[in-house]
Formats: sequence, C-alpha cells, structure tokens
Amino acid sequence: MPTTIEVIPPALLAAIEAKIDDLDPPMRLALRLMLDAGLRLHEATWARWEDLTFNGEPLPTIRIPKPTAKNAQPRAVPTTAALRAAIAHAWARRRGPLYVATATLAIQNRTGTAPLSERTVQRTVQRIGEACGL
Repeated sequence: MPTTIEVIPPALLAAIEAKIDDLDPPMRLALRLMLDAGLRLHEATWARWEDLTFNGEPLPTIRIPKPTAKNAQPRAVPTTAALRAAIAHAWARRRGPLYVATATLAIQNRTGTAPLSERTVQRTVQRIGEACGL
C-alpha cells in the first residue's frame, strides 16, 4: 500500500511559526529543533550548546550525541536558517547565575537553573495546535 505524505498548508505553517516566534528563547529553540531539524522531544530538551554552536556561532549541522539519541545512535542533522537564528537568539539571551557558569544544556527553564521540562514543551505544542485549529 503506498504511503501518502500530507503537506502542511502554507497558511497553517505560517500561523504555527508566528506562534513559535512569540515564545521565550528556550521554548522557541526547543520547538525549532523539533520542527526544523526533526529532533525528538528528549533530544531537543537535552541539546547541549557544544552540539549546537562553536564559539557562540550556530553550526550548519548539529550533533545528536549517543546518550540522548534514539537507540543510542549518534547522528548529525542539518540546520535551517530559522533554526540557526533561534540558536543565535537563545545563545545571546542566556540568563541566570547558574546558566552561564554551568550551562551545557542549551534549553533550560525560565530561571536557568534546570532543564526545560518535556511536559512543558508538550503543553506548549498542544496550546499552539489548539490556537491554530488543529
């Protein structure tokens, strides 16, 4: 049986992207990693700066390391211009006393003291979907 591929209508995609662009930098980065690079939720929330940037500049290809990758199979994923912009924006807005000193994780909570919860990301995706009529 042939597989059908559904394409997101451009207007719907634009609405989703507008909602994502209104989010705070850590959440925007998490959703961009999932939407633009196809990362799984766990891979996105546990992304490390060293896998996304070099000297503060976004990499053209991000690394998914063995500990967070599905089936412990590391891989490299190309980035889009929108994803690189989200990485640069999040890098420029790192905050919190512990964030800069100990931040290996790129996506942390609002205070910069812990990883962003996967459940928080799931709820945000659900709210965006509902707001866009999905």
